[in-house]
Amino acid sequence: CSRRNGLAMRASRALWAGMRVDKVKGLMSHLYLAIYDDGRRLLLDSGCRGDFSVVQSHLLECTREGPGAGSGGLLSACVVTHAHPDHSGAAEPWVQAQVPVVAPRGVNLWYKGLRGGLQRRIDIGLARLVIHLTATGSQPSFLSAVRAALWEVCSPSGDLALPGDIPYDLEVVEEGPVHPLFPDWVALQTPGHTSHMLALYHAEAQVLYAADCLIYIGGQFRLPLVVDFPSVQAETLRRLASLPLKQLLLAHGGAFSADRHNLNSELLRLAEEAERIESDGPPGDLRWRIMRPFTYVVTEEILRSRRVLR
Repeated sequence: CSRRNGLAMRASRALWAGMRVDKVKGLMSHLYLAIYDDGRRLLLDSGCRGDFSVVQSHLLECTREGPGAGSGGLLSACVVTHAHPDHSGAAEPWVQAQVPVVAPRGVNLWYKGLRGGLQRRIDIGLARLVIHLTATGSQPSFLSAVRAALWEVCSPSGDLALPGDIPYDLEVVEEGPVHPLFPDWVALQTPGHTSHMLALYHAEAQVLYAADCLIYIGGQFRLPLVVDFPSVQAETLRRLASLPLKQLLLAHGGAFSADRHNLNSELLRLAEEAERIESDGPPGDLRWRIMRPFTYVVTEEILRSRRVLR
């Protein structure tokens, strides 16, 4: 399916019996759409607020090519895996479009209160920084990217805006089918990067959407920036490594096949790295030194979550 806008590019597809998964490039991350032969469509993560129109355009193109959409208009359901703006920003417009949105329990604790509000502004600014630094075409200078990020902190723009509370219809309290229309996708609780996070696993196809449990950058699988709960992250990664995997879908990095990568071994390697962070502190890598002070303005609720998680 092609998109006829400024971000136009052909979305890649992975095919299974009765279902395919389309990868669509969003403003900051890769978005994945599970599209079924019977017309059902599941968006595995909402993306930024500005990604709402990108996904809509893709769905319209798919509708012209294949069967009509199922319940909920063009989209049957949308998942918010965690509170960060590139994973929850489009939840509000999807709810307004009467599409059921699924979110993990505790998602709105992350930005709760005065310090949480400050954290939300900082995360939105960091999102703008990443968008500028990874933009295709003419590359902006680092200084101009920093200026854009600071402006975003002071006055969030429409494509990265986040409401005070992320709206959703269904809350994942226990692991199981992510939505009644999609019993084949299981929601897994995968905290570590934040106090809450969901990963989605399709057992029959052996496909895992790992959200931000890990990223792929510079030709290597890496831990996300930043891991707020390292010991919990290690436990999460070990658990994911125990799953039979043929395909790994990442929000930051793309889709990876077990034919080309030893996915389970990579997950175990990162689990060991997370344990080292727990025992030795953040690594000396310059990115960690820069990012750490700006990505951990915590609320009392999150501090309580941390004690519970540990």
